[in-house]
Parts: sequence; C-alpha cells; structure tokens
Amino acid sequence: MLHALTLTVLAGLSTGIGGLVAALFRPGRRAMALCSGFAAGVMLAMSLLDKDPNDCFAIGFPKDSPYYETFNNTLKEMMENGELDSIIASHLSEEFIAD
Repeated sequence: MLHALTLTVLAGLSTGIGGLVAALFRPGRRAMALCSGFAAGVMLAMSLLDKDPNDCFAIGFPKDSPYYETFNNTLKEMMENGELDSIIASHLSEEFIAD
C-alpha cells in the first residue's frame, strides 16, 4: 500500500514540475511532441511490462447484473475445454502468452 501511495505522489509531483517547466521555459512544438511521445512510451511500457503472470484480469459486471453468472460460467467452460487458449493464441503473438 505504501509503495503504491509513494508512486502516486511521485507521479503527481512529476506532473506539477513538468507543468512548471513548460510554463517557465515555453518549449516549442517539437520539444512538446518529443516530451509527449516519451511520456506515452513510459506509460505504455509500465502498463505492459509491469504485469505479473499471476495477476487477475477481469471484465466488470456488477454482481447483481443478469450477465454476471452467465459470463463467469461461459468463461469457465471455455477455460476447461481449451477454447480460451485457442482464442488467445490466435490473437496474441507467442511472446505475450504465459506458460
């Protein structure tokens, strides 16, 4: 919990410092494009590379949704009969498929 809070505070401070630098030094369009590209690359890398193979991923349905049980049962059935693995293999390259 403390780790997540620390990272959040650092991200917020970085945003503020970046805004201050942009306001004081008025970077040109080229510099702003470079900074935006770098920031997008960092965010993308963190969201893709920081995944633990044991993490859980979910599609959110409220528990009182009529689709909740149906979706869970269908997903469980697809996992048991190998259909989900087939779908994953057909949509992702080998480097993204966990063993």
